[in-house]
Amino acid sequence: MREWEKNIDDDSKIRLKMIKTPYGLKWSVVYLLFAGYWVDIVRIDNYEHEGCNRPHIHRYKQKRVEFTDLSFAEAEKAAKVIGDKMKEMVKNDIYRDCERYKKN
Repeated sequence: MREWEKNIDDDSKIRLKMIKTPYGLKWSVVYLLFAGYWVDIVRIDNYEHEGCNRPHIHRYKQKRVEFTDLSFAEAEKAAKVIGDKMKEMVKNDIYRDCERYKKN
C-alpha cells in the first residue's frame, strides 16, 4: 500500500491511497478540510460499492454516490475541483451545527 498527502492550502489537503491487490489496483482520493478537525468532504475511489467496481464519487453528507469513469489521475483533479467548490458550504454547515450544539 502506498499513501501520501498533498497540501492545497492551510485548511485543505488531498490524501491519495493506492493498494495493489490480486485483482488489480484499488485507489482512493480524498479531499480533506480542516474545520477544527479534518473532515472528508469528497472521496473518489474504485472500491466496490453497491456491488459495482466502478470509480465513484462520495460527497459530504450525501448518501448517494455518483458513478464515473475517472482514472486515478483524473480523480485527483476532479476531487480538487469539487472540494474547492464545496469548501465554504461545508464550513458554514459545520459552523451552524456547532452553534446549534452550543444552544442545547
